[in-house]
Amino acid sequence: MHETTPFRLDIAVSETSSRDDQLTDASTN
Repeated sequence: MHETTPFRLDIAVSETSSRDDQLTDASTN
């Protein structure tokens, strides 16, 4: 369980970063 939690957080952070990038690109375009 200890290994699963940080791994899940890593995925959540990656998804959030991707969303931020998409929002930034949309605003720029």
